Amino acid sequence: MATDTFARTLAQAVMNRVTPFVFTPRQFGAVGDGLANDTAALQAAVQAASDAFNGTVDLGSGRYRITAPIGVKLTTPITIIGNGPAVCSIVVDPALSGDVLSFSNCWYGAEAVVDTSGTTVAGNPIQGVKWPSTGARKSGVCLEGFRIAGDRSTSNIQNGIIFYDNNDAVVIRGVDVEFIRGIGICLSGLPKNLAVNAATQLRESLIDGCQVRWCGDWASGRPAMMFTCSSKTAAQSGYQFDDANNYNFLRDIKIIFPEGVGLQSNCLNINANQMANNRVQVIVDSQRGPPATPTVIPGGAINFGFCSINSGVLTIAPGGNFLKNNGTGTGSLSVGTFVFNAQVPPGTYISAINSGPGTDGSGVYQLANRQTDLSALTVSTATMGSCRFTTPMIEIGGGHVGEDWDIIANGSATLGSNGTAVIYNRNVLGAGVPATYLCRLKAALGRLDQGLIFTVVDSLAVELSVRASTVPITVGTITKAVTVDAGGVISGGQIAINGSMQGLHVNPGAQRVVMDTSIGNFMDPNKWPNCSMVLNNGGTLTRWVSVPQGPNYNTCVWTAA
Repeated sequence: MATDTFARTLAQAVMNRVTPFVFTPRQFGAVGDGLANDTAALQAAVQAASDAFNGTVDLGSGRYRITAPIGVKLTTPITIIGNGPAVCSIVVDPALSGDVLSFSNCWYGAEAVVDTSGTTVAGNPIQGVKWPSTGARKSGVCLEGFRIAGDRSTSNIQNGIIFYDNNDAVVIRGVDVEFIRGIGICLSGLPKNLAVNAATQLRESLIDGCQVRWCGDWASGRPAMMFTCSSKTAAQSGYQFDDANNYNFLRDIKIIFPEGVGLQSNCLNINANQMANNRVQVIVDSQRGPPATPTVIPGGAINFGFCSINSGVLTIAPGGNFLKNNGTGTGSLSVGTFVFNAQVPPGTYISAINSGPGTDGSGVYQLANRQTDLSALTVSTATMGSCRFTTPMIEIGGGHVGEDWDIIANGSATLGSNGTAVIYNRNVLGAGVPATYLCRLKAALGRLDQGLIFTVVDSLAVELSVRASTVPITVGTITKAVTVDAGGVISGGQIAINGSMQGLHVNPGAQRVVMDTSIGNFMDPNKWPNCSMVLNNGGTLTRWVSVPQGPNYNTCVWTAA
């Protein structure tokens, strides 16, 4: 009885402090015990905040079980706040299908201002602005201090928080999304209607201290987290001057146990606008593959002349000699494996196996892509070249300018699983758009067979540190130059580089790189006592030290460090 009295008193106190623009689920009948169905109450609270325009939903503490989405493509930038993910949860029932919470077109472009003459002007005029019109602002979704917890036993595809189309000034702090069989958080990259509105971007936003845990779906190519953008399709080229993801700060992002790709960040604009001036700090740990073999991420490469694509269907002829990412043996492809090639849009994956697969990779495979329609994609064998198949922890593709990436990627799995940390690829839809320009990548990689794979990259500055990885760098094509500071890697032994060395410049700190088959062919160690040199032998870089020996330490020999 005392407990009931306390609960009623607390509820009344909450009701008394609510302002006309702040709503709580309990106002609409929510129980918040994790057992009762609170779907209708949360839907009502979200709708009330939306109707109030820029209203707030105060979740407080509690566990709210839902069986259906609580907000579908909201165009009003509401605020949803809880008392922290440890005490405030939205519990997703296995019956739910679709997005738990989604927004669409909460962006500056929908804002109206009044110019100095008193005329209302849509958009963002560059001069003559007097004041913003009251109630016109549409940017500024704010989510803070709660958790979305799914149930991976469901047969439904469930997504957590999704931003469709164009959104600006989004703030997400201290939000955890876990156990979602689909996309945990999509900051951008999904159009609500691919055929009509393929423009998607996120701008001037802060995503801080968020965790995405065991989200994604291997078979349907859904990453745990998306930070992608796109402009109109080629068929709608009359409207091709859309913006891209820019001036965003993603800080302290943790992606744990992603089912397939952890973070996907591609630019699929068809014009010269590229993702620009974003700052991304992310940890990806313990990637999972198909449920039956959670540590195996199958992937590798098929030789030139064996691949072709017709109407979005990939055909691989027998004899292509599928080579695994770790450089040994052969293997077959599977549903959910991503396809990387200079002629294939980033984000393309195998959605079905029409025939095969053979141990050499031969077979016929249906391709799919979440951001672009592949039904018209045709690439002949002559222009396809080699084709790489893998499912990386982080995929970065398209045009990127002035971006700063700080990545920690750890496989936490047995080497030999074909795990890949980061893969770069160009934007096949943007003719003449460089893959990267004035970008920096700081990568700390551990327990992975592949570190960085450059399928097609323009230019990039990399600071690399590796623990227990076999091949830190694999190069497909570098159109200008990629500079790698790998001093910390080489000082611990050697760094192996697969593929072409053209355009790749490895800087081993203050040490000099020697191009030869043997360090002894280059110089006499007695003339260089205690000297450290780096030998480049066919793409394998090894540090050697001239070590004094003998009774008086007057004789030197080269010793691999």
